[in-house]
Amino acid sequence: MTMNIKKTLSAVSQYLGFTRRVGHTHTMINGIINNDKSVMVVVPTMDMGRHIKPLIKKDDSIITLTSIDNSLRGHNRPIVFDNTAIFSICTGALDEINRLERSILDLNRENCTLKSSINVLEMQSRKDDDRIKHLEDMVQEWKNMSYEGEDECALKDVIIENHIKCIMTLTSLIRDYPKP
Repeated sequence: MTMNIKKTLSAVSQYLGFTRRVGHTHTMINGIINNDKSVMVVVPTMDMGRHIKPLIKKDDSIITLTSIDNSLRGHNRPIVFDNTAIFSICTGALDEINRLERSILDLNRENCTLKSSINVLEMQSRKDDDRIKHLEDMVQEWKNMSYEGEDECALKDVIIENHIKCIMTLTSLIRDYPKP
């Protein structure tokens, strides 16, 4: 059975959101008081910590979510999370997951657009390659032509016709070239 972390976070945050004022914090405090070990209590804010501190033992400490990374270093005491801290962690993680999922969708859309643009450019490139090959073939054909024995008027007509074909092919290449 695989765990879907987004569903789990959602279920926990919804439960904690719907069951406020049922005694989560009171039960946690009773557990701390009835435990002979000193604990660290994690709360979302120091304001919440000020309400809890008078209710727990003197050697228990309060730490906030914003200072948790520094507060845990060097300690090996049990840690207890207040339900409001768990709610904050779950909703923060869900917000970040949703933001990342939206980013992935945006990047996938951009990727599709880029792939389409690449396909268009590749097709255009193939057309351009064909036109360039056609021009090269025309030039090669002109180089191989023999004009011996042709009268001057017919020769000029052939040359003009070949120049027109060349200009038309070049014009179509320039016209179809994508603008930056």
